[in-house]
Amino acid sequence: MKHTTLLLSASIVLLLVVNVVNVPGEAASPPQQAVVYFGEPIAVEIALKEAAHYGLRVLMLQHSIPIMEQEIQGGYYPEPTISPEEHAKRYEHILTESMSLLVEDAKELLAYEGDKLLQDALQRHIATLELAQVHLQEYGLRIVSMVIQGEADSIGEFATDSSLDKEVELVPFPEVESFKQDQATWVNPSTWLPNRGRTIVRPGNSQDTERYVHQTMIWTDVSGFGSNSTYEHDFFLNNYDGKTYLSRAQGLNGIPTVIYWGSNLPRAYLDTRFGDPAEEVAYVIGCAGGAYLLIKQNL
Repeated sequence: MKHTTLLLSASIVLLLVVNVVNVPGEAASPPQQAVVYFGEPIAVEIALKEAAHYGLRVLMLQHSIPIMEQEIQGGYYPEPTISPEEHAKRYEHILTESMSLLVEDAKELLAYEGDKLLQDALQRHIATLELAQVHLQEYGLRIVSMVIQGEADSIGEFATDSSLDKEVELVPFPEVESFKQDQATWVNPSTWLPNRGRTIVRPGNSQDTERYVHQTMIWTDVSGFGSNSTYEHDFFLNNYDGKTYLSRAQGLNGIPTVIYWGSNLPRAYLDTRFGDPAEEVAYVIGCAGGAYLLIKQNL
């Protein structure tokens, strides 16, 4: 295998589209939650209708588009007042617009980048995003998993329904008191920190009713990642005055209340705020597959 000094994709992208209005979290005792993994990707409206048939609320829909050696992943949070058909259109529109934004930003970075190796990596990243756009146009949006909420009996009935090929895993509700910080082993930061990047925060539409954070990170050395490594790229809002540019709303599990998140980090996820100080509001997309970064660098 040929060892290179750059990742297969030099630009790792995060996107959060967040409601501006601050909505307090629910105070009631939480019902049961579960993650549904579909055997084959299915249409958004089919998933929503199947869940509704059993009286279940869908908290998040998640897609994964495999392109070359990457996966373009993301999650969408459907509001219960909108029809399944409208959600399908809205989700695909947000995903299409976000990928266009990422291509535009990568091309802007490319225009100012003088390093030949980084230029090559950015060009590969642009090609990957453009292929993902073509894939979406040709095949439409399909989801690979969703998070549902409801009564335990209803989730059980849904799980045993054979109309869809799926696996259902119950999610234990995390208690704040039981939260513990993970113990980390010291690793030379130069072997796992991105060596450059950029953050953009701005309105997501002309009415300024949506706002987003777009982060690009570039690695030239990922040798510090091991088989069990995770990476979480934090974005904090100053909340010492009680005012933040993005919504501080979150669910009972500490997950920020967003419209959409997306990333091409391996095994990406939107992280909880449990354990974070209230004065610094966190939006974090994590990577549960740090070892995959190392594998890609050695392709």
